[in-house]
Amino acid sequence: DAPCVVARTVWSWQPFAMHLFRTFALLILVLVTTSTRAEVLPVLEVCSVCRCLEDVDESTVAVECLGESLRHDQQRNNRLDLRGIVWPVAKDRNGTLKVRAYFADLELHYLPKLPTSTSLIELHFENDSIKSLLTEPFDNFRNLEVLSITNNALGSLDKDFFTAPNNLLKLDLSNNSLTAVTALERAHFQALESIDLSHNKLKAVSHQLVRALESVSLVRLEACDIYNWDSGDRPTRWQVLNLNRNKLTVVSATTFASLERLEALYLAYNEIQHIDPQAFEGLKLLERLDLSYNHVTNLEANLVLPEVLTMINVAGNGMERWPFGKLSQNLRILEIQNNVITDLSTGQQVSVIILNASNNRLDTFAGDSFPEVTELDLSFNALTDVPRNLGKQLRTLVLDGNPMQKVFFETEVPLSLLSLNHMPELTDLDAFSFWKLVGAESEKEQDCVEIRISNCPKLRHIDAKAFEETSICKVRLRNASGIR
Repeated sequence: DAPCVVARTVWSWQPFAMHLFRTFALLILVLVTTSTRAEVLPVLEVCSVCRCLEDVDESTVAVECLGESLRHDQQRNNRLDLRGIVWPVAKDRNGTLKVRAYFADLELHYLPKLPTSTSLIELHFENDSIKSLLTEPFDNFRNLEVLSITNNALGSLDKDFFTAPNNLLKLDLSNNSLTAVTALERAHFQALESIDLSHNKLKAVSHQLVRALESVSLVRLEACDIYNWDSGDRPTRWQVLNLNRNKLTVVSATTFASLERLEALYLAYNEIQHIDPQAFEGLKLLERLDLSYNHVTNLEANLVLPEVLTMINVAGNGMERWPFGKLSQNLRILEIQNNVITDLSTGQQVSVIILNASNNRLDTFAGDSFPEVTELDLSFNALTDVPRNLGKQLRTLVLDGNPMQKVFFETEVPLSLLSLNHMPELTDLDAFSFWKLVGAESEKEQDCVEIRISNCPKLRHIDAKAFEETSICKVRLRNASGIR
């Protein structure tokens, strides 16, 4: 009988053990679920820990969560759990409220999906140590217009990002460590007007990204280590492209061919050595072109420049002579400073009104070539005499740093300002030195000239009649202790 008793005892224990196991498992599940819910839903009135500033009519609120300024327990470690934030709402149920939120100097590390708000129109994260984003972290904000995640530590952008319809107007991801932005290639930016990806490590920009951003007006990509650029053959609406401080070496005929709506192109501080004569031919709307501080020692004489071009900058390229062939009559600003140009014989009249030719090696200046110039900077050249035939439109003349021993105007010049600073060889200002200076006509100011003279170490004598026959507003004489 004993074996039968044992069998009955074991059989009666199994249901009890199974019931106990199920109860224990259910208890663990409840505890885990409760714990998870407690972690995911930390309800936090944002205005209780951050500063909320209303405008006068209470239609707009600026939320400022700025590191050390956090209140209460949040101050301890500059950490703010954003998952359970309760956003401000309109006091009037029938009213509307616009919220601009700023989160700065917080140790966030990653950006979670924030609670929904139809009032949020701007969201800024600056210097928050953000390294990664969740998938679609901002799709709860259907009215978001401005998103800025700057000065953080983002390394890549590969998870879905604005793939659904949105109203975003401005996107700023500058000053991160982005090497890839494939998520932007899949995004839908039907309303986006400007994007800033500057100061990242992209190295190249894909045709897919250009297509995704084809409706954008302003594109900033400076300092991204970009060594090659080809915008493809699909037209875009880009109006401004900033590629300053990259590693481009060549501008070919096709480099910017599809960017036919460009109005401003910035290529300063690259490593460009050659520019194809047809490089800018298709950019019929281009008004501003910056090629400064590259290695373009010579431009092709047949370089085609747009007729509407109003500003061109070729400073700091090591150019030795006048770099242009035919220039448009619409050109108004020309910057050719910091080269080694010895002669500005243009072979044509240039219609610029602002000319900066400072820091070259000019020993003469042909004023007849620039009849409309109003601001002329010839400082730190090799001029030993005041240039002749300066135009009747001239108002500002800067001759600083030239090796003139004396100053004498032989032809009439209508000026508002004359600068003669840092002239190492200037020794005397003789009688009637400035007698041909005529005060420039102005509706707001009297017709007179301001003359600035400072830091001329050899200047010893100013004749009593040096300013005779001259309409002087003011003479600023500084660091001239040796004058008798």
